[in-house]
Amino acid sequence: MRHYEIVAVIHPDQQGRIAAMVDLYKKIVTDGGGVLHRFENWGRRPLAYPIQNQHKAQYVLMNIECGNETLDKLRESFRFSDSIIRSLVVRREKAITGPSSILKKQEAEEAEKRNKARQATAPAETGASAAAETAAPESAPDSAAAKNAAAPENSVAAETGATENSAASEDSSGSSDSSDSPAPADNKKESEQ
Repeated sequence: MRHYEIVAVIHPDQQGRIAAMVDLYKKIVTDGGGVLHRFENWGRRPLAYPIQNQHKAQYVLMNIECGNETLDKLRESFRFSDSIIRSLVVRREKAITGPSSILKKQEAEEAEKRNKARQATAPAETGASAAAETAAPESAPDSAAAKNAAAPENSVAAETGATENSAASEDSSGSSDSSDSPAPADNKKESEQ
């Protein structure tokens, strides 16, 4: 017995009958003494070009081990079935039981969609409750932060104002504690005298 990989393209209107058709093909293989190693339903996929005015079709992959007579029966059932648009039978050296690259890709895309859906719903659900919980505490630190941010400016301004006020008071009294540079007001008084 030899190993074969079969891809069947099924008419899109026959989606309800796919399970019955697959059971029929499995029965043909097992009745002929063969073994079904792998079965994958790839779902509805676009065709590379229109076949029988159809742009999409259902794809099915089977890896089987069977004799020549059984394979001829399968090919005959594909040929005379109106549901099968195209089929391809390829002989393989050994049985392939792992998932195909197309199935892996589909599973990865579905997992990515589920993760995105979870991420989209999770922040929405927790975001509303978290926002309500953190709204009050956030407003207090924001106002405190605003006060703290304004406080250094006020303290600098206060210090600057204090030094200006002290200089002004010293100038108005006419006495200066610092001998480094005279105040401008003092120079005017001296020049007037």
